Amino acid sequence: MKGSIIKKIIMSIATCALIFSSSFVSDAARVRAGALDSAVLQPASTGNVHTDEVVNIILSGITTPEMTTTQKVQACYSYLVAAGSLDPMGSFTYADRLTDEQRLYASEMTNDQFKAYGMLLLNTGDCYGYTAAFVALTRAIGLDSYQVYGLQVNNNGKMNNHSWCEINVNGTTYIFDPNLDEHISKGGVNKNARFCLKSTTMTGKYLEYPIEDEAAYQEYKLSNPYSKNMTNAEMTLLY
Repeated sequence: MKGSIIKKIIMSIATCALIFSSSFVSDAARVRAGALDSAVLQPASTGNVHTDEVVNIILSGITTPEMTTTQKVQACYSYLVAAGSLDPMGSFTYADRLTDEQRLYASEMTNDQFKAYGMLLLNTGDCYGYTAAFVALTRAIGLDSYQVYGLQVNNNGKMNNHSWCEINVNGTTYIFDPNLDEHISKGGVNKNARFCLKSTTMTGKYLEYPIEDEAAYQEYKLSNPYSKNMTNAEMTLLY
């Protein structure tokens, strides 16, 4: 990777360092997130050397070996909320904004790898980009993280196509939604409203797409191993 790209990432990390200190985590969220420290860590790469390089540069800039797992995950979450900016078509236009060299790298990537790569390089994206990046970062830490596709129901009852992250810890599933928290914070204090929520407490708020076609699902999983679910209909919407 060229030095200019590394410099850009480092500048983003430095800019966000001041914002991390203003990130708000409630006492209840701290208790929930503390469960992450009991997880047995098994660090995993994205499977693509170029995506892994960006992931490792960012992790080395926002975490330290002395941090607990909870602190590392909080740092990753805060980084994405602070550094990222919402673009409803973000992950669909990454290829148009990458350099020729980066597009060559991207041609070798799966959908998951590409969305994480684009989000972490360009600091802009939609829910798919935010989630792919967070999954890549937290899997590098060693957590059992997955990207989930489905519907998010807002307070007015409106359903929106959406993607979020689920992390499994000792049989309990926790929801993380950095994209929605970026939208809620709107450049202000990140209140971590969707940080480490037990899935059982979000019934009716996050609805996973059902697996309608097992053959299509298995084919999709071969190229997107970090995604939890997918259907033929949603595959058509995403590509």
